[in-house]
Amino acid sequence: MFGWWRRRREAKERIERDADSLIADVGADAWKTARWWALNVTIAAEGEHWNRVYYLIRKKTGRQGRADTATRMAEDAFR
Repeated sequence: MFGWWRRRREAKERIERDADSLIADVGADAWKTARWWALNVTIAAEGEHWNRVYYLIRKKTGRQGRADTATRMAEDAFR
C-alpha cells in the first residue's frame, strides 16, 4: 500500500520537475514541446507522463493550446 503511495508521489515530483525545466528552458511555449513528446514517444507510459507534463504547463502558464474534444475529455480525467 505505501509503496504505491510513494511511487505516485515520485511520479508527481518528476512531472513537476519536467514541467519546471521545460518552462525555464523554452518559456511559456513549453506546452508545445511537452505535447510533441506526448504524441511522439513510443512507450505508452512515457506518453502518459508527457501528457501530464503538458497539462501542468498549461495550468502554470495559462497558455491554452488548441484543445479538441478528445484532449478536453482526457484533461477532465486528470482532475
